[in-house]
Amino acid sequence: GGAAPPSLARVHSLELVSLEPGAAEVAAAASGSARAGTDARVCPICCEARVDVEQLPHWETAGDVSDHRMCGRCRQTYALNTCPFCKEVLAKDELLRHISSFIDSVSARARADDPDPNELAALLERWQTFEMELDGQPTVLRRVTRLIVEDRAFAARLEDGVRHQDTWLRDMAGIIFRFHALAEDGELAVSPAAARLLSAAVETILEPFERTPPVQLHGHYYGALYTQAVVPWLCAWRGSTRSRTAVALVRRVGTAIVRCYHEYEMTRRDLRFHVRARMHAEYMQLSHEPIWGSRERDIVWHTFFVEHGPGGF
Repeated sequence: GGAAPPSLARVHSLELVSLEPGAAEVAAAASGSARAGTDARVCPICCEARVDVEQLPHWETAGDVSDHRMCGRCRQTYALNTCPFCKEVLAKDELLRHISSFIDSVSARARADDPDPNELAALLERWQTFEMELDGQPTVLRRVTRLIVEDRAFAARLEDGVRHQDTWLRDMAGIIFRFHALAEDGELAVSPAAARLLSAAVETILEPFERTPPVQLHGHYYGALYTQAVVPWLCAWRGSTRSRTAVALVRRVGTAIVRCYHEYEMTRRDLRFHVRARMHAEYMQLSHEPIWGSRERDIVWHTFFVEHGPGGF
């Protein structure tokens, strides 16, 4: 229930132009001219004979894609990352740059002696924006995510973080939660080793909050962890991907931070204020029913946002 979360403007696709009566003869004549010795080809999108008509660079191919072409002007106009003919993912430079830049960012922050939690958390915002730009392109999302998850540098950093129980995993938990949920729900075809590593990273993140007694931290960390669980669910919900695991993670994190709050509220009177400061009220409201069943059953909302609420579980 509730309004859709904030989103970027939809990216409009360039529709294929059908040949109108009489245009087919023009296209055929242009094609014949090209075969007669010119370098021009007819672009199947704009139906104009141009010298810069090229085959689209497919990431993977299934069958003959030699006729999947566009002229330079149409390529510049075409905003989607999938082929308009076969819907396969295109190996666009900007996609490749995004993958490389994202992996480099994770690696650089993981290597830092004292990584900035805000910079690590910003990676989730960057990924959320990326998913919004891919609205309606689930194939691209799966392909890009798989390439990141199975990248050797990314996997090495993640494995090292799990082995040493590094805190940077907690501060970029949203990314790990999103990738894990995609793999666990069958949306992401990754190797068994990659899936196990993502699962191990999730457990490494949550163990300090679920142990007895739980880890004692500044309230900002509790609130930020819950937000980092909610955002991957929002990505799944908005992107129409399966959300079973994302829902379970939000409930698990919510239960954990409420427990942390009750453990330490008597010794830190400002704890509730600081936890709430790192939560997004609008996202909380959107998650009442899908995550908890109703606003009344949302233990996180009642603990941190409702005065004199039950605050328990």
